Amino acid sequence: MEEHLLRCIDESQTIENLIVLRQKGLDDYRSTITDRWMSHSEFKQLGEFHRHLYKRVIEITLQELEIEGKIPKKFKPFSFVLLGSGGREELTSASDQDHMMIIQGTDEMDEEEELFYAHFTQRIAVSMVQIGLPLCEGNVLATNRKWRLLEGELRLQLDEWFYDHDWKQVRNFIILYDMNSVYGDVEIVDRIRQYIYRKLEQSPFFLKRIFENMKKNEVPLTPFGKIMISMYGPHQGSISVKQGMYLPLVKSIRLISIGEQIHANSTLSRIQHLVDQGFWDENTGNYWSFTFLKIMTLRYGMPIRFAMKDGDHLPYSHLAAREQGEIKEILRSLKDLQKEAESYVKHKLGERR
Repeated sequence: MEEHLLRCIDESQTIENLIVLRQKGLDDYRSTITDRWMSHSEFKQLGEFHRHLYKRVIEITLQELEIEGKIPKKFKPFSFVLLGSGGREELTSASDQDHMMIIQGTDEMDEEEELFYAHFTQRIAVSMVQIGLPLCEGNVLATNRKWRLLEGELRLQLDEWFYDHDWKQVRNFIILYDMNSVYGDVEIVDRIRQYIYRKLEQSPFFLKRIFENMKKNEVPLTPFGKIMISMYGPHQGSISVKQGMYLPLVKSIRLISIGEQIHANSTLSRIQHLVDQGFWDENTGNYWSFTFLKIMTLRYGMPIRFAMKDGDHLPYSHLAAREQGEIKEILRSLKDLQKEAESYVKHKLGERR
């Protein structure tokens, strides 16, 4: 990703211009990986690309609100936070929006502040849709008051999630755990992170609930090693790269990282920290990093030899033997990773009994 493109994003004055720049960036990127897997540096540049886009949308929105006279004279500092794949800096051309706003303090907001933050986040979400990121179907959005919270409100919410252990609460925690501030007061997010780390230390068995969430994304392999493909419908003969490959890897790495008290956001950073801390040797870390980059390349619909029409459905039944072999090797290794994560949790909780 050229530095020139990032400068163009940072200097853009309109959302319309950002729409053009996002499409250009994605097209240019795809053209470089038509016949190979992406590199670590290329993947990092993609993360920066999406981060710059989000940041500039927020800046333009604030400028427009100021011109319109819709910014109150006094409002609390805030942090606009990306969640999920955005928080991990793993957005793709097919990603949707997952974000929240954390507002400084514990005192209740007055009506003017409430209206400002509601209108502000609505404008951001609409602009991101125009750029090409649809709204999250689960409504994990800063436009939703449940994801637009004061620091004090979020701490109380975390207390409830850790106490309840309901699967929905665990899912919400996992969504929040990958948070990454893209604009505003970073210290707000840092304080919430420290609160989360303390809660995890106090609630070791919460790790088991996170493991149960991980198991919801099983690798599509039978006990006999046969690949389970879609048998009917428009994606007949295909497997989902997101559900069957990407999420099993991301969730397994995150689970082990939480257990090892690794405070990193991206999957690649978590893998590197596991190596640095001696959990894995360098060869194992390199293997998982490269496997992750292969999966992310597939999520961009490349390399072209895999004949993907989108960033998810891999037409396994129609692939040549060589490509089928590559995919099967990835799936088998992911199955082993999930087993390793399961053994890790059992061992970790056994130590604490």
